[in-house]
Amino acid sequence: MSDHSSASSASSASVPSFVDNLNLNTLAFLATNARTGGVACVVDAVPKIGAYNVVYFLEFSDGVRWVARLPIAPWSEALRKRMSLDRISLDFIGTNTTIPVPKIIDCQTTGNNALGRPYILMSFLPGTQLAKLWFDPVWFTDRRRNMVFQALAGLMSQLSTHEFSSIGQLDIDPRTHAHYVGPFYPDLDAISEGETSPEPIRGPYQSTHVCLQGQISDQLQKETSTTVISELHLLRAYAGMIPDLTFDGAPFFLSHPDLGYQNILVDAEGNVTGIVDWDGATIGPRQSAFARYPSWITRDWDPLMYGYREYRESEQEDSPETLSRFRDEYLAAFTRLNPSHGRLTRYSHLIEALEIAISQSFTRAHILAKFTEYIYGGNDDDDEGFLSFVTLSRRLSKGSWVRDTVGEEKLAAGGEYV
Repeated sequence: MSDHSSASSASSASVPSFVDNLNLNTLAFLATNARTGGVACVVDAVPKIGAYNVVYFLEFSDGVRWVARLPIAPWSEALRKRMSLDRISLDFIGTNTTIPVPKIIDCQTTGNNALGRPYILMSFLPGTQLAKLWFDPVWFTDRRRNMVFQALAGLMSQLSTHEFSSIGQLDIDPRTHAHYVGPFYPDLDAISEGETSPEPIRGPYQSTHVCLQGQISDQLQKETSTTVISELHLLRAYAGMIPDLTFDGAPFFLSHPDLGYQNILVDAEGNVTGIVDWDGATIGPRQSAFARYPSWITRDWDPLMYGYREYRESEQEDSPETLSRFRDEYLAAFTRLNPSHGRLTRYSHLIEALEIAISQSFTRAHILAKFTEYIYGGNDDDDEGFLSFVTLSRRLSKGSWVRDTVGEEKLAAGGEYV
């Protein structure tokens, strides 16, 4: 892991309360004991604070560097299960590919240790976050950008050689030590919000469509808002249309949960030296796994989070035209390595947008509007009667079909469309 983290420094207002009371000498002692030869180390007293973890950097007297990660959420059985699954995925990648990922040296999933908290000790990866270089006009050249795309496509393609029969989370049988695909368990968002149960929440699935539709159906069963029900029904229609049925079933593949440039480390020339933050890795369809675009060149498909207009003057967002060109460049690099999967990469940003719309309700309406424009051809001066997403959603929520399928009682509880 790199010390060039996107997380804020310890001066952030979001610093967890346990940081002030953490005994760094104990952390150094644990690291020394974990290393063969008992080499002494020093802990940098200023941590990096992320959304889910506090990160400390350790340096041994012989120059070797490690990283210590401590989850922010209080210990629970759900957290223990999550940490165990994340270790299984990271160990699998480190053992079966040459993708540069941190090596886990010690993983304690309970507080029954000298530190009094769960923690992970892992190797340090060299390099600089690509996020710090992407908008640097001195560093950013066509040659370096294409070097990043070529290297990343090659590394991600290695995941295509390891096939799985279901969509879910990679687990391991404690008796046989064989890997298998199990169900999905609570993620770090849910755990941060207070989920403590280690019980599975859904899956595993044998089909991409069944997986997507199942998640939407789960939300529909709990929803009472007319507006949200309308959005979910339209999302279900699009989820049935967009994924390629040719690749609906097995095999499935290990996928990074957030292939953003903050998680890609590079050297001065653009060679990828590390891919970090695999927490929450899952087994999924190839168009969401090894064949996907990196997510920083698909930002225009999540309109609410895409800040091109706002950041245009500070040049911290690429334009839609530039992102489209970057996708063409990555597609060319990937297709040279995987000619048979090029068409999946070409449309993988649509699957990514669907998954975001399903999991993040606050972005959903904007993504649906983007899909409506994409599918129906958009509006123009000669077609003022074009049915925008807003029009479709409003009319859908007031139509007889919603009343017939949702039911009068549930519809009344949700109120009228606002």
